[in-house]
Amino acid sequence: MKPIIAANWKMNFTPEESLRLIDDITSQGLPSNVDIIFFPSFVSLPAVVDKLLDSAYSIGGQNIFHKENGAFTGEISASMLKALNIQYVIIGHSERRQYLHENDKQVNDKIQLALKAELVPIICIGETLKERENGQTDPVIKEQLNSAFENINLDNQKNIIVAYEPVWAIGTGLTAEKNKILDAHSLIKETLETIYNFNIPILYGGSVNADNAASLINIENVDGFLVGGASLKSESFCQIVKNITKNFERS
Repeated sequence: MKPIIAANWKMNFTPEESLRLIDDITSQGLPSNVDIIFFPSFVSLPAVVDKLLDSAYSIGGQNIFHKENGAFTGEISASMLKALNIQYVIIGHSERRQYLHENDKQVNDKIQLALKAELVPIICIGETLKERENGQTDPVIKEQLNSAFENINLDNQKNIIVAYEPVWAIGTGLTAEKNKILDAHSLIKETLETIYNFNIPILYGGSVNADNAASLINIENVDGFLVGGASLKSESFCQIVKNITKNFERS
């Protein structure tokens, strides 16, 4: 299995700036033994899709709304993304849960709509610092998983990715200790296999950078990364890719 590297650009870059970054990244001759997914802003999606058409790279949207259509000003539906030839979508990112108060029910609705539109959801779960300090990491992860996968058809497991992102490590420069990442990913793996018989990729997202990527990629059940800030510059992102592919030991 190839490692997966998802570049979440968040609310950054105009279409022109996005294309410039794509040029900088793709010109560096990145290894082919990795799956790279770019997540530009909505306004940059058409330009990036056109730029990377028929390339080895995939493209995703950063969010969809939890309804299929209707009077929801400013929102984007799963079918709208699919119409742009988008393959992936991020669902339940911690920033949306925190700042826009997304709840587990909405996350589940989004997952179902994404699968219906034949988009691959990257489902984000993770605990806050307060929850970790209160010893609630395991129950929080289990609750988020159980809610996310409620009424999800087991046949869809090949079209789903989970990303563990400890909320306290997002954009802070802090990275969870290796044993904590191992414990969280093991819990996710065990929960998905035991309850749902799912065997799907699990990404880690929490201030991943060029310095720590090589060591983090070989933690058991870490199948790749959801990269935020370090994906905004070609030098740091390409170094992450090279460090991962050079050190990835699993077949």
